[in-house]
Amino acid sequence: MDPMRPVLVTGLLLLAACSQPEPLRGIDLPPASLPDEIDSAQWAVAFSHEFGPAFWAQGPHVYQLVLDCPAIDEANVESELVFFGAGRDYPTLDTRVHLRLSGLSTTTMGQPDVSSISIEQETAATLTVVGLSEDEVMASEDCFGEVRWDDGQSAPMLPNEPFRP
Repeated sequence: MDPMRPVLVTGLLLLAACSQPEPLRGIDLPPASLPDEIDSAQWAVAFSHEFGPAFWAQGPHVYQLVLDCPAIDEANVESELVFFGAGRDYPTLDTRVHLRLSGLSTTTMGQPDVSSISIEQETAATLTVVGLSEDEVMASEDCFGEVRWDDGQSAPMLPNEPFRP
């Protein structure tokens, strides 16, 4: 964490006695707010490769995401192998399923929420780098992303339009 970056801290009051505490009087604190610098400095870039519907054959599969960003040290990634299954008996979801660092998900950010997919499911490998400055966003154009799956097949993961999370 950057020591110069402002952080919002929430206080916690613990009561050690069982009796009712005296009400606090004369304290008039302004409401907490985030500084403007945080919103204007935070950017994200997603790297992705779309597989489309009916790409995955029935059975077990494995994938790995790789991102090499020479100008952004924190963005160099080589994920662990992630395993999932595809089959005819799984429902086809109305939304694209993302192959992410931590597993399959219906969103590009957040916790994995899918364990197996239908063979008809539309999928995309997606790796999102968050917390970037404008200079790092510009440098992300020189990053190389790749998704590897099953028996050594691979495809490039291209950067999407930068956004603010």
